[in-house]
Amino acid sequence: NDDPKSDHYHLIYDFYSFDIGKPTGPFIEVASGIRYKEHQKGIIAYNISLKSRKFKRKNGQEHTIEAKSGLFCKDVGAKTECLSNN
Repeated sequence: NDDPKSDHYHLIYDFYSFDIGKPTGPFIEVASGIRYKEHQKGIIAYNISLKSRKFKRKNGQEHTIEAKSGLFCKDVGAKTECLSNN
């Protein structure tokens, strides 16, 4: 319910309907506090460290994950589209 007049006002986030399929393996540790998990159609990553970090997936794609943030990314052909973390 995203009606501000409702007594149960909730925010709706894009990742609730972001389908990347089921996980295909365990979390992969890039560095301390930075991990990602491959899914059937994308990845989910998090970075609880104080520094941004670039990492390369097994498929060769590179991503940068900002400090204290997460990524929700969907594979679209040879590219990956990530939700904005703003």
